[in-house]
Amino acid sequence: MSVYQDFNTFPTLSEVAPSLVFEPKREALRHNGLLVKDKFAIINPTIGDTDPMTGQPRGEVMQVVGKSHVATPYDVMWDSTREGILLSGLDTSQMQIKFIISPDGGSYSGDIMKTRFRGRAGGSAMPPAEAGRSAAHLKRQGASATQAERELR
Repeated sequence: MSVYQDFNTFPTLSEVAPSLVFEPKREALRHNGLLVKDKFAIINPTIGDTDPMTGQPRGEVMQVVGKSHVATPYDVMWDSTREGILLSGLDTSQMQIKFIISPDGGSYSGDIMKTRFRGRAGGSAMPPAEAGRSAAHLKRQGASATQAERELR
């Protein structure tokens, strides 16, 4: 999907891109046949060259991580993000989302924005009157987090 859609009627990740619904695998990282201490490869098992024996994809390394990294499935991350936005109390009636899926179908990014800020020149998503008024700035001025969020709406 490469067009903005209404946030409230946006389909699940499995409906948008079934290739992104997988359980990432974590394997010890090897370089030139030697184990690399405390480094692991996170693998998308649904893409990559096909194994001639099984007919299944061999998977591709998505990233190299340290020993404390926990690989979280994309659909869990997306569902959590969406739920957090819905529970935050933000007005989502003016919110739109666009998914950009990588050519191999193994990763994505989501662009979520309020429609009144879309298409502004100069690369700023905020209107000039609100530029520089971040929630942190408003909080430093004595506003609570809720007041700061309300100011930015």
